[in-house]
Amino acid sequence: MQDVDDPTRDFMSSVADSAKAGRNILRVVENPSKAIPTLLQKKLLNDAMHKEAGLTPLKLLGFLNDHHALAWWDWEPETLWQTLAVEHGIEATDDVKNMVMALQNVVTTNAAFEHWHIFEKVGHAFYGNPLDFHVVQPMEPDQAAGTLKILHTIRPKEEFSAEIWAYVSSCCHSAGLVYLPQELFGHAQAELARVQKDWSGVGREVAGAWPRPPESEAGKHQFAMLQEIATMAGAV
Repeated sequence: MQDVDDPTRDFMSSVADSAKAGRNILRVVENPSKAIPTLLQKKLLNDAMHKEAGLTPLKLLGFLNDHHALAWWDWEPETLWQTLAVEHGIEATDDVKNMVMALQNVVTTNAAFEHWHIFEKVGHAFYGNPLDFHVVQPMEPDQAAGTLKILHTIRPKEEFSAEIWAYVSSCCHSAGLVYLPQELFGHAQAELARVQKDWSGVGREVAGAWPRPPESEAGKHQFAMLQEIATMAGAV
């Protein structure tokens, strides 16, 4: 194995630690008798596989910026893959390539903040999901919230367009959510309220009680879903 510098070695060590954590999570979620909500169980499994490859967008962004400053922002893909392999001993798998290209898009353009289809593909790349540019791939609410958080962390002054809020609210509406807290979903709640036929029921109850649990069983179910999403979106 080729010699690597100290920052690269630290990065690879961090990846290895994530892989160990991922294997521990996999052992837990293989046992369905464990009291883990279905949504959280699915997310833990996905994150375990994600971290097994050391793929976290903010970690990768920091690694590239630390080693190459802003130069890599304009590199051609072939240059990026060769640099990762030759200088850092990192194989450019499909997941790595998708994430690097998504990050490059985010730091050099506003597309992910303005166009829902770019936001969608960037988000899937961040989470190591398969990409198909020929079809719509609605995001899970937790990954939509996580993508909003990642993008805001990278570009804190950039505003999201109404198109992004409409897309996020559509994904959440399809998943059965009736209230979208601003700290998780930004301004998507206003769009969600427009498509809901009657927002005077559970949605209003959850909104009025948030961040505490509401009284009704339906409200408590919504609250539990939002709590799970907050946990998942926070682990980016």
